[in-house]
Amino acid sequence: MDNSSAHHCIFCLKTDGGFQKKAHVIPESACNEDLILPQGCECDRCNAEFSSIEQPIIRSFPGQMFRVAFVKETNRGGKPTADIQGGKITRADSSDRPTIQILRYSKNPKTVRDNIEPEKSTLIWKSTQPLSGRKLSAFLAKIALGYFCLQGADVYSSAYDHLRKCAKSVDPAFFIPCFIGLHPHPTQDIQLLGKGEAIVHATRPVWVTFPGFAGIIPTAPYLSQEVLRELESFVRQNAPSPFFLITDPAWSKSIEFEVTLEPATEATRRQHRELWKATKGVDRGRPGS
Repeated sequence: MDNSSAHHCIFCLKTDGGFQKKAHVIPESACNEDLILPQGCECDRCNAEFSSIEQPIIRSFPGQMFRVAFVKETNRGGKPTADIQGGKITRADSSDRPTIQILRYSKNPKTVRDNIEPEKSTLIWKSTQPLSGRKLSAFLAKIALGYFCLQGADVYSSAYDHLRKCAKSVDPAFFIPCFIGLHPHPTQDIQLLGKGEAIVHATRPVWVTFPGFAGIIPTAPYLSQEVLRELESFVRQNAPSPFFLITDPAWSKSIEFEVTLEPATEATRRQHRELWKATKGVDRGRPGS
């Protein structure tokens, strides 16, 4: 189906919310400039509402740390940085190799603390505020509905009302269980998890990744506890990184991730130098960062 023919919001199903803003399926602040809904599929009113949910979630995951590790320079020619307790992490590259430098000064002491040891560095990311299970579910439901729109599905039909209600309503009755985890790469993607598997056919789990964040939300209208347990088993066996299942809309916790940086072998150093010289490494996301 062509979802780009009229100004008709796929989230509120209204036509009077204004349609001037770009509608990013994954938020632009999560380094997304490519996955954008056709003009007229998301109204400005819904866009503003979603932003208040999206930004606290994005800031609660360590995407900026991985952006520093993988991105050579921003699209404005600057160096990507991530604040840590007592300083920041930035790039200090030489002509032949990438270098990550830890600078000591106090700017944002609540985001990350770092423990420096002689042979390795451990960076511990801790979110500054609790994450909400209800908002995480809404965040992923919004992305999933956008994904199906890009795939050409008839997202205006009642078959997608449960995703609409989950994305738009604070009512816990519309909560959809979801999985959250870590994506320690600079890439982004949205796809169905495990295409061709029976459990995928039954639950239609949409897998979302962007720097620092990974999430999975089953998008089938009805989920029994038995089917959800089967999906949890499938995710644990097939997903490339650990995921945590949230089944309670009232779930509210801070998150903490530990990233250990250890000295590389000489062979690894050579590989990294060759890769570094071969790639431009230019950031295509988050202008002005």
